[in-house]
Order: sequence, then C-alpha cells, then structure tokens
Amino acid sequence: MEYYSVILLDDEELIIQSLRKMISWSDLNCYIRDSANSGEKGKELIDEACPDILIADIKMPGMSGLELAEYCAARHPECKVIIVSAYEDFGFAQKAIKAGTVDYLLKPIDKQELIEAVRRATGSLQEWRETAQRLEKEKVHLENVRTLAEDNILFNMARYGTVGIRGELLQFAVDRARHAGVVIMIEFFNLTRAQTGVMAMGQEYYGNGLLTAGYHPAFGSADEKVVMICPVRQNCDYTTGRMRILQTLREIQRAAPEEIGLNVICVSHIYRNEEELQKSYRQCIAMIGQAFFCGESRVLEAIEQNREGKREGKGSNVNILLQALRNGQEKVMWEFFDFWKKQLLQLLDKQLSITKIREFQREITLLASHMEMDTTNLWIHSFENGNFASRYQILTEGAASVCLFVQKHANPVDRCALYIEEHYFEHDLSLEKIAEAVQVNSSYLSRAFKKKYHVNFSEYLKDIRIGHAKRLLETSSRKTYEIADQIGYDDAHYFSQVFKKKTGMSPLEYRQESAAGRKITT
Repeated sequence: MEYYSVILLDDEELIIQSLRKMISWSDLNCYIRDSANSGEKGKELIDEACPDILIADIKMPGMSGLELAEYCAARHPECKVIIVSAYEDFGFAQKAIKAGTVDYLLKPIDKQELIEAVRRATGSLQEWRETAQRLEKEKVHLENVRTLAEDNILFNMARYGTVGIRGELLQFAVDRARHAGVVIMIEFFNLTRAQTGVMAMGQEYYGNGLLTAGYHPAFGSADEKVVMICPVRQNCDYTTGRMRILQTLREIQRAAPEEIGLNVICVSHIYRNEEELQKSYRQCIAMIGQAFFCGESRVLEAIEQNREGKREGKGSNVNILLQALRNGQEKVMWEFFDFWKKQLLQLLDKQLSITKIREFQREITLLASHMEMDTTNLWIHSFENGNFASRYQILTEGAASVCLFVQKHANPVDRCALYIEEHYFEHDLSLEKIAEAVQVNSSYLSRAFKKKYHVNFSEYLKDIRIGHAKRLLETSSRKTYEIADQIGYDDAHYFSQVFKKKTGMSPLEYRQESAAGRKITT
C-alpha cells in the first residue's frame, strides 16, 4: 500500500493541531510529514521533504498560501496543494485555481469537505504517477525496440555482409562495425531442461556479467547459440582489449549456474571494419563446431588445427564393429571404439561424428533386432544437445548391452570362439582350458567347433593370432620376437614359419609390402 506525505502550514498552531486530529489520515493512505507556522519555513520544508500534499493557509507571514502554490507549480509540480482561507472571496478562489490548487476550503473547515479534498489530491497523485510510469515504460520500450533494431542490423552485417542494407542504415551499420570489438558465440551442452530456456538464461547471465564489467555488447542468437558482438574498451590496444574480454568471460564462467549446463564460449579475433566483422563471425562458427568435443566448460580463443587431415581410417568401418558384436567380442568392440574415438578427436569434425554415431546406432539396432533382442531402451538419452562425450557414452553403453546379450545367449561353440578372441595372447591357451572355461566336454567341443568353422581348434587359433600379428606389423615398429610373444608364441622362429605358411610372406616382407601400399594410397 502506497502512502502519501502531507505538510500542514498555518500561522495558528491550534488550526494545525485541529487538522492533525480532524480526520483519520491513515484511512486516506496519508501521514503528516511535518508542519510550520510561516510561509518561509513552509518553503524550506517543501524543498527538503518534497511532500505529496500541501495544505496551506492563504495568508501567512513571509509567503502566502497562494505564493507557495505558485512555487510548487513551478518547482514541485508533483505536489498537490489545498488552500485554506477564512475569507469567502471569489478573487482568492480564482487565484488559487490559476495556481493549480486541488481545492479551496473555507474556515471553519468541514470534516467531510477536508476528506473529499484529500481524496481528490490522492486520486490526482495516483493518476499522475500511473501516467509517469506508463510514459517511462513506453520510453524504455521504444529504447529497447531501437536497440534491438540496431543490433539486428549489426548481426545481419556479421552474418551476410552489407547485402540488403541501404541508405542511412548502411552507414549506421558500417559506423558500428568500425568500433573495434570481438564476436562471442556460446553453446550449451548436456542440458537437463529445454534448450530455448537455457539459452535465454545463459544470455542473461553472460550479458549481465559483461555489462557489470563495463562492456556494452549487442545481443542476438543463431542456430541455437547465443551470439554477442562486444566492442573492446577504449584507450587500450586491441591485443590487450581482447585479452581483457577473455579474462572477464573466464571469470564469469567460473561462477556460472549449473542450470546452463556445460557451456563453451568462442571468442573471435579483433574486427575493425565490416569485412573483418564478417570474418570474425565465421571464425566463431568454425570454433563452435570444435566446442562439441570439449569435455568441460571453457573459453576457446582459437581454432585447433586438424593435424591428421579430414580422413577416416579403415579401422572405423562399421562392419568390424558389427562382427565383434555378432560374436560377443567385448575386447574387440572396445578396441574398435578406442581407435575410432582417437580418430574423431584428431579430426574435430562435429558433423562427421554425429553422422557416424547415428549410423552405428542404426546398424547396431538392426543387428540386435535380428538376434531378437528388445531394443526399446537401447539408446537412453539423459541430456538435450549432448556433446561428443555424452553421445559417445550412449553409443558405447548400447553396444556393450548388445555384446552382453550375445554372450549370455551364445552356444558353447560361439562362446569358445569368443574365449579364443579374448585370450589368444596366452601362451598356455588350449582346447582343454577353453572347454573348462565354457563348461563343456573337450571332445564334444572339438567336434562341434570343427563342424561349425570347418577347421580344427589349433588352425582357428593360428588364424586369430596371425590376424593380430598382421595388424601389429602394419601399425607398430615392434620387432618380430616381440610380436610373437605378444600374440602367444614362445618361439619367434616357429611364429615366422606359421606366418609365412598362412600369408605366403615372412613377417618382414609383410611389413615392407604394407608400408609400400600405404605410401601409394597417400
């Protein structure tokens, strides 16, 4: 409830005391702020207290009530004046009306007339304040509209150049772009709430942080990212100005609320004109693609170069993964994922990563369905707009569940093959040891194994070991005896004999031929 302050002025103290007690001021949402017995003292109180309502006798020492009414109209127009007079004189009343008074009351004052006069005064005050608030809101709204329009022109220039901008708008945009600054782009990952709400919260948080730090960025958004164009501070060189913005953003980010999730901020190089502004915007677009691979909130200030070139190796072929899952080979599955993940983190290609993850999920789902596995909850997404780490986790957890399903439902022969794949490097690996592990008779296992794979156990084991030896010869510089030991052979000479029998080449010849083939393809 809003209360209004009142000052009473009369050269007779009894009149003032009578006015204090005549009515219940609180019932009219008023309170007596102060009183005085002269016009001069009343003027001092008016300047000091800025009352909402002034009740003054028309004749007082120093200044009359009419003079005070005229003074209030000139210096304190928000103050409402009620004149009290012992003279029923039309001339006085006419002057009071000209001075802008609310009412003209005759002594002795009637209680009901005083109440009605005060109500007219408070009603006028309420109307005046509502009008002032409305005008202020309209002013703020117009300012916001103007700012948004100006920001929109600047953002269009950053995105598309000067296309479509004409006349005064073009000159305005060019002038804005020639105030040196940086483009800031922010993306929010691993969200537990709607992305649009997080973007609004993030823009408000970082925008207020920059404003508090003394910056005046232009705000916008594009493709589910918050974008800001932030001029550097004046009176400092461009390098220092950009470094201060980076430092400010890192400080703001450290205190960021959990609700905005993992957020990555990309900051462009300094722009100094409209052409550089567009280049800075494109630079942030490239950087935000790499933000997808960040494992924590951070501020990026440069594009990380792709050292390997945008090529996928053969090790990322989905058929390798599907074969591992089909046989329940968990170790091979993880080797595949580790190799593939390393490749993608070298390439830093967001679109390629998302495309491959979706491809793998689609193929794994089809495989699981063919094996009559329930795929309803195979891919459980905990976040909105997940980054690479969260999407990779979803992919590997789903694949691992398929692998586990195969292991649990595989027959003894399939479990035997799985055991060989996972233990081929053990020097004492034997059919008897595997039969014990899968809990079947070794003679039965030998017959069933040959029936399914058309080779006996020892030849199958050699094929598996030689396959791993070939990969090591292709991808490492280990010596022959080291590779032999690593794949389960005690005797390097025997390993070389087996290798040549299976491939037609010695280990050294195979390595040389593989190296020559890679040179040709590159």
